[in-house]
Amino acid sequence: MTISIEVLLENPENLRRVKLANRGTVERYKRMLVRTPAPPIVLDKNGLILDGCHRVCAALESGREDIEAIDPLDNLRAEARTFGGWEDGVWE
Repeated sequence: MTISIEVLLENPENLRRVKLANRGTVERYKRMLVRTPAPPIVLDKNGLILDGCHRVCAALESGREDIEAIDPLDNLRAEARTFGGWEDGVWE
């Protein structure tokens, strides 16, 4: 999925993490973004960045407005719904 960086940074914890991103790593991702897309960031079901703060920072500094993201549990939740017993992230 594609998500707005602005929306991501509305979460105070995401904003704090992005501001603390290691500058060297951010610069490497910025150079990479010139040649190829970055791997998607990983979000939890509430939109908290689990992995990818450096990529978000690099994309933001490179003038990007959105970034690719995944929620690794989406497929698991979808499969669980198929078999029943899954409601809002909790087994019934």
